[in-house]
Order: sequence, then structure tokens, then C-alpha cells
Amino acid sequence: MRSLGDPGTQLTQASEARLGHGRRKSEAIAATPRLGESMTNSEPVALADEAPSVEDVTAYDKVHLTEYLRLLDACAAGASESEMARLILGIDPDKEPERALRAVASHLRRARWMSERGYQRL
Repeated sequence: MRSLGDPGTQLTQASEARLGHGRRKSEAIAATPRLGESMTNSEPVALADEAPSVEDVTAYDKVHLTEYLRLLDACAAGASESEMARLILGIDPDKEPERALRAVASHLRRARWMSERGYQRL
């Protein structure tokens, strides 16, 4: 995974490799609702700079399950931190590189925890 400081944060040919269902990675990342959008018509919930780190599923986790799943999918598809910050978390990594990197790392860590242990507590 490239860091936010690496040159060439735009998609490369390798990272544009086709995913299942004939969609490109960038199309797959963009295909699900963005931060604040919901599959229901509820009010948007703001994204925290840091995801929870407690050993229990929180209300925040439940609200942000879509973002967690999108992060896991994007990571598996080889997306960079910049792409995940911009397309999934709604943070501009060019304007706020430290915040973007911190938010991606924190939310990706929480997404992995949710997929490994947290789901048992839902």
C-alpha cells in the first residue's frame, strides 16, 4: 500500500486491474454510498478522525459499517491510502495529509477488528 507522501497517487495500470463483475477498482470503490450517504434516508453521521478502539461494538461502528466494508474491499483491491481517504472517508489527502492517513489507518484497523471479532457482538 502506498503512503500519502508517495508520488503518483493517481491510479496506475496495476491498480486499475479489473475486479469481479467486470468493474474497475475505482468504479467498485465509488459504487457504494459515500460517507454521510445512507441506504436509508437518515441524517448523515459525521466521521471521526479516529475510529473507536474499545473491545465492544459501538453505535459509531454500527453507523459506519458501510465505510468499514468499503475500506476492506478497497484495501483488498490495492487502493492507496489517498484513494481510500478521498473516495470512502471524504477527506482530501492533498489538503489534510496527516488527518487522512490517521483516519484511514484508524478506520481500517477498526474494520479488520469488526471482521475478525466485533461481528460476534452484533
